[in-house]
Amino acid sequence: MKGGHLERVEDARCDLVVSQDAHDSTVEELEATLQELDDLQHSVCELTSDNEKLTDERTILLESLCTQTEKLEHARLQVSQLTIAV
Repeated sequence: MKGGHLERVEDARCDLVVSQDAHDSTVEELEATLQELDDLQHSVCELTSDNEKLTDERTILLESLCTQTEKLEHARLQVSQLTIAV
């Protein structure tokens, strides 16, 4: 009977070690996942900032394009009027 009890204690000890190893592994995986999420959040913030800058630059370029288009149309009209006058 004593031998059976020792085997069960040893089996329980092995189960505990396996369970602890699985727990440690899970903790390590969760910590790595949290670090990846933190890195991704940092990337999202940087990309959001870059996107806002690009949006601002795009607005400036579109305004400039509209201004230049208006100037071009005005110049074409003047050329057309000068051509008719000549």
